[in-house]
Amino acid sequence: MSKRKHTRTPQERDCTAAPPGWRLVREKASDRGDYAPGPMPSASFSHAASVSASVEVVWATLQEAETWELIGPLQNVWDAEHDAHGRLLRYRWSAVVGPTTYRGTSVVTESQRPTVMALALDSSEVAGVLTTRLAMADRNTSLDVSLAITSKGPLASLFFPVVAAAIGNGLPQQVDAFAASFEQ
Repeated sequence: MSKRKHTRTPQERDCTAAPPGWRLVREKASDRGDYAPGPMPSASFSHAASVSASVEVVWATLQEAETWELIGPLQNVWDAEHDAHGRLLRYRWSAVVGPTTYRGTSVVTESQRPTVMALALDSSEVAGVLTTRLAMADRNTSLDVSLAITSKGPLASLFFPVVAAAIGNGLPQQVDAFAASFEQ
């Protein structure tokens, strides 16, 4: 076996360079030298409503896991866990968007009684944060709900615009329905 030294001649192509008009971008994902694709698609939505109840009453309602079926993109909630003081800690959920049922978990990441409650939502395809802010406004409670979601994979990214549109279109009606539930 010969040990020839190979040198690149001007006619050879550099395979590590980008084609003319293209830009080669690599983002290091870990210390192992793996490379990850660019950022995943994301979207955020918000809606505000007025609730005919005190901040304390609305806050207590937010501690019931079933309440979250009325706010945000969730249809079913189960396996709720509360701390010794009755504060909601986590639950499992499912949501139907188009023909697909997503299943995931939700964990309370911020709980400032009685003004802010934030939940981290996680499924195999989408992750997000659902935040509810409460404030006393006259004799009512101002309710502001925001939802930020991000696709979690290349396949999910293909359908993300449809999923995001369905969630964005449904959030105002869900928040308004939750607010109206205190009228009864």
